[in-house]
Amino acid sequence: ANLQQFGMDAIKIDKMIMDKVTAETQSAPIVDSMIKMANELGMEVIAEGIETAGQMEYLRVRGVKAVQGYLFAPPLPKKAYLELCHRLRAEPNEGELADSAIEAA
Repeated sequence: ANLQQFGMDAIKIDKMIMDKVTAETQSAPIVDSMIKMANELGMEVIAEGIETAGQMEYLRVRGVKAVQGYLFAPPLPKKAYLELCHRLRAEPNEGELADSAIEAA
């Protein structure tokens, strides 16, 4: 309830929590609970520190669409970030990734 009272519309899952998720992870109770709580409160979920395809797949299956991390790019200055997004949008199979990256920013 406090999250909604403060006008928050997103929950960000910290890299330290995501580090425990691997390709073999079947269940990550803290991650799953945060996603469930956000969904029940009508909030967006943003996961940070995504470094592996296994982490990305874990989140994708659970409906998380906004992510950031070295799997996509290191931290970038704004100009370099926007250039990356434009390049990704231009590539047929990467447009969805660019949209997720833009949402996360």
